[in-house]
Amino acid sequence: MFEAIIYNDRSRKTLVVFFFVVNALCRTVYSQQPAAITDSAGPIVKLPLIVVDSKNQSVDAIRKEELQVIESKVEQKILTVERDERPIDIAIAVDSSGSFRDLLPYAIESAKMLINDRRTGDEIFVEKFISSDKISTLQEFTTDRSALLLSLLRLRPEGGQSAVLDAIYVAADHLWKHKPDEDRRKVLIIITDGEERNSFYKAEDVMDFLHEKSVQVFPLAITSKLDGESGFIRQSPKEKAEKLLKKVAEESGGRVFYSKTPKQLGDGTDELISSLRTSFRLTFQSSNPSAIKGFRKIEVKEIPSGGDKHTIIAARGYFFTPAVSVSNKKPSQ
Repeated sequence: MFEAIIYNDRSRKTLVVFFFVVNALCRTVYSQQPAAITDSAGPIVKLPLIVVDSKNQSVDAIRKEELQVIESKVEQKILTVERDERPIDIAIAVDSSGSFRDLLPYAIESAKMLINDRRTGDEIFVEKFISSDKISTLQEFTTDRSALLLSLLRLRPEGGQSAVLDAIYVAADHLWKHKPDEDRRKVLIIITDGEERNSFYKAEDVMDFLHEKSVQVFPLAITSKLDGESGFIRQSPKEKAEKLLKKVAEESGGRVFYSKTPKQLGDGTDELISSLRTSFRLTFQSSNPSAIKGFRKIEVKEIPSGGDKHTIIAARGYFFTPAVSVSNKKPSQ
């Protein structure tokens, strides 16, 4: 009798142990199911967008069904494409180095065109640049057209090693710090020959900064007076300048306009203004659920339809910053 009771008790313990083992195995198998079962969407991304036709003119209408967004080789879901009517913070950076002396009067005329076209909600600041230690703000952000135009009278050519990259970085930094809590576009228009001689910042630093701060760069470039002679393995100063300005524009989602004559510079300025006024804002749902901070490359392109082919201009990606969890915030002291 006593032995039978011991035997039954052991059987119960064995059954209990068996139950927990089976339960644990079931949980393990369930946890190893494909990630798609618990897959979550990534962030909502908003990008400025410019559409250009075969004549290199800005287009004022496009539908989301005509576009495709690719991230990590995966097509993304486009939510909306609408006209971008946000107010714009604009930096006008004017090259005042010695090599730009003869072209400075034409640059000033272009700057006047940009200022005179300012919309009610747009704010502009004017930057003068030569070398790294000669970058200055001639006029702080303002809506005062007269003050902006008067600041252009202080543009005078000076000697020094041209620092184009530093000028872009400084202007972009000033842009993103202006009204950071408001939903405003950030646009940098640089009028220059593009000859980079001695900047502190490297091209990679500038590209990374433009990506992170979502600043679009639109160079108005007059490179015709630069040396165009190249060697067997050496790019000419003109080629290097044009390559740099094209890279900055493409990476940031802006456009570059090359000019050989004052008239071409005026035409380029007109088209730049048109690009700003007919821009779109594309919103898509990323499929990347990663919470890792950093730059994510994308491609925005037109879906072929057999009609007029368009060029789609957008930044080469977006900078993702994960939201700060309330539970991770330190209590106030």
